[in-house]
Amino acid sequence: MDRIVLFAVATAMRLGEIVRLEWRHLDRPNRTILIQDRKHPRAKKGNDQIIPLVSGPFTLGEEVIDPLEILEVQSVGIPHIGGCIFPYKSDSVSAAF
Repeated sequence: MDRIVLFAVATAMRLGEIVRLEWRHLDRPNRTILIQDRKHPRAKKGNDQIIPLVSGPFTLGEEVIDPLEILEVQSVGIPHIGGCIFPYKSDSVSAAF
């Protein structure tokens, strides 16, 4: 739960976008990730966007929140089920929150 919340704060992504992120779309060297079919008022499909994973300016206390570091920790803690970075349903995350 804490990783998803920190990642959401650091990237301003919606929960539905976060739980659909896949490892294959993470570009570590360029610090970016692809969001497929991002929410758009008119385009339901094909609205793919590459999002930068910028470190800071978000801080927790005096610690800078780095979204790429959160994903690195996530890669150790969770098995790669179906390729999803956060292998949870958005309803389950909402209920836990």
